Amino acid sequence: LVAVLPESTECSSWRVIPIRIDMDQRTRSGVVTIVNDSDDPLSFSVEAREWTQDINGNDQYTETADILYFPKNLIVGPRSERIIRAGIKVPAVSTEKTYRLFIKQEADPDRRSATAVAIVIRFGVPIFSKPLKETFSGEITQSLVTHGMLTLSIKNNGNTHFRIQTVKLAGTDPNGVSVWSHELSGAYLLAGTERVFTTELPDGVCSQTNALAIEVVADRVQLNGQIDVDKAMC
Repeated sequence: LVAVLPESTECSSWRVIPIRIDMDQRTRSGVVTIVNDSDDPLSFSVEAREWTQDINGNDQYTETADILYFPKNLIVGPRSERIIRAGIKVPAVSTEKTYRLFIKQEADPDRRSATAVAIVIRFGVPIFSKPLKETFSGEITQSLVTHGMLTLSIKNNGNTHFRIQTVKLAGTDPNGVSVWSHELSGAYLLAGTERVFTTELPDGVCSQTNALAIEVVADRVQLNGQIDVDKAMC
């Protein structure tokens, strides 16, 4: 949802506006609004977590005291809205700091029953604290085809995040004729981290492919690469 919707996101009968908070040396706080579009009051709990990524680009969340936020629990009345305020104690200097403010809808105890299934919805608002000077840099560190499987690694060499919107793949035969095209879903890539993408070339496509063009479409960088494919890779 964060990657698709630019300003707000809908979770069942409630919305969050905006879907991210940006901070820097001058702007050390932000506001998130929860909008209740239903005819019933809704209860929420709020929790801040530091946001990092492991060596495979998977998101990791840990407890943090860096973010101050209020309230931590709230009720939003029918067809109404309430705000959550968040601020950072010490802003980023050399490398961007990243967090998420998790907003979770709590099940209404008065509406529970022995046979009902409670669906808990949680949305994580990204919080980005920009460094004094942002640098945007990325590279394709690995691209290979083995046994018909494509492995692609993308690294963020900058000091702030960028968001991969999509990874476009285009295979051509020895005559330059298109034989295959495919797109991989993107994701946030935090500063200094690397994400691995894999996908299988369909049966019959790999043996026809002579070259595989790679285009990484991101909001702050543009990366391109190519793999020369031979039948031994299939």
